Amino acid sequence: MAKLRKIIHDADPAITEWKWNNAVFSHNGLVVAVDASREM
Repeated sequence: MAKLRKIIHDADPAITEWKWNNAVFSHNGLVVAVDASREM
């Protein structure tokens, strides 16, 4: 998860990040939510 967060922040340093028990990022109305789970 840390590597993915770094890639996202490197690609867009102005991105807004907030968390709802997950990493959630938003920019210009576009949203990506990342959930790390042990079960697949």
